Amino acid sequence: MYDIRLQMEGAREAMEEATDELSLMGSFSFVRSLPHRDELLGAALNFLTEGRFSTALNQFKEGLETFGILALLRIHHEELKGVFMDTPEPLLASRLESTFMTSYLSEPGSNRRRKEARTLIYWRDWLIEVEDGDTSLTLGAVLAFATGLKRIPAVGFPIGPRLEFLHEEDGPALFPTANTCSLVLRLPVYPEYNRFKEAMEEGITSCGSTFGVA
Repeated sequence: MYDIRLQMEGAREAMEEATDELSLMGSFSFVRSLPHRDELLGAALNFLTEGRFSTALNQFKEGLETFGILALLRIHHEELKGVFMDTPEPLLASRLESTFMTSYLSEPGSNRRRKEARTLIYWRDWLIEVEDGDTSLTLGAVLAFATGLKRIPAVGFPIGPRLEFLHEEDGPALFPTANTCSLVLRLPVYPEYNRFKEAMEEGITSCGSTFGVA
């Protein structure tokens, strides 16, 4: 009984929040029971799918049928749910690390290669700190700086995000830079982890909610 009471209270609160929309649909009513709640929900959904959004849905279905996707969607709807529905998963350091690949490394055995290998370790350790909340940043902010998006798309990026390195001898390399069009994040090369961490956080924080600079 307690669970039913909670469900009823939740349904009535939801109805109150959507009063204007439900009134336009002609579906606003005081919820008397859980079956009545389900009837009102069905009426609202029917109004949207068969009325207001029917033209757009039919056009969408026609587009899917053109490529034979609609038939596959009906058969494999559970497997394809994540592509069509917003079911965001928490962004993890391990996922972010694996998303960015190193497109180019210097010659094996060279000093530059050793610095790059060390920077990759710093990058991994720093992402773990960000995930654990030990910095003022979030993993979403790091991803947005590099790609312009705070979440990894369900179907992935159109091109693979990659890492490059900013060596001091190549020019100014105090802070990270990014190109959100080509999905390139350039990491500054520092000998100590703390200097790398400070540079990453200051560089990304200074950009605020804007994209990285090319």
